Parts: sequence; C-alpha cells; structure tokens
Amino acid sequence: MTAGRRAEVTASGIATALLAGTWRRPQMVRRVAIALGYRRAPRWVGTLVGEVLEAYWHPPADRPRELALFVRRTEGWARGQAADVPPRVVRWEPVPTAVVRPRLPGAELAHLGDLARLLDLDQGELAWFADARGLERTAPEPLRHYR
Repeated sequence: MTAGRRAEVTASGIATALLAGTWRRPQMVRRVAIALGYRRAPRWVGTLVGEVLEAYWHPPADRPRELALFVRRTEGWARGQAADVPPRVVRWEPVPTAVVRPRLPGAELAHLGDLARLLDLDQGELAWFADARGLERTAPEPLRHYR
C-alpha cells in the first residue's frame, strides 16, 4: 500500500470514529484514540478534534468522505503524520451514513431495501436492473430489461 493510500485509509478511519457517537470533544477524542489503538490520545488528536469541531458544529453524518478530506487538511493531522510512527487505524466501527437534511422533496430512501420496496421489486430484480454483476459490458448484444 502506498503512503498516500495509507493516509487516505487512516483519515477515513478517523472520520468514521468521529461520526460513531456523540458530537462532543471528550468522546470524540476517546473514539479516535481507540480507533488508532492508543491507550491515551496524543495531543495531536485533541488538536485535530478541536479543528473538526470549529469547522463542523453538527456532525456531517451524510458526508463522511468530506470529513475525511477535511481531517487530512488539519494541523492536528500534520502533527500526527510527523510522529516517528505515523498513525494507522487498528479498529473500525462502521457507522451507516444518514440523510441529515433532504435536499429535494420526495421519499426518503435510507438503503437499497427501501428503494426496492418503492419500485415494487425484490433485491434480485433490483440488482438485475442495476447490472450489479457488470454483464452489460461483456454481453455480445444489449441485455433486455424491457419488452
């Protein structure tokens, strides 16, 4: 794994840890420390969390990748990367993304099951229409979804 990819994965893990609970500084610092495998959080983690809280008053639960990009641009991140051993995520706590505020009016679809119910399809039919297996790329003629 390249250094750039390793940093990207670490930032994603930190963002996931930040979003995994209440949006309060002590709990956030603790979650990041646990995700990175530290007993006590280094000072740079506190700096990073402080910068995140300054930029995001409310958790960006619907934008985890944006948060990960922001994490990589903080002073706390730079301090962590300058350490003798750069941090890496050792414990992941996956958190489902959530719609914080709908941008357009309409049905709220939290996951694929909701979409399948809305379209009156089962999961297999939905996967077929989405061409989840990529069959359309290799088929000698176009697949026929409709007749």
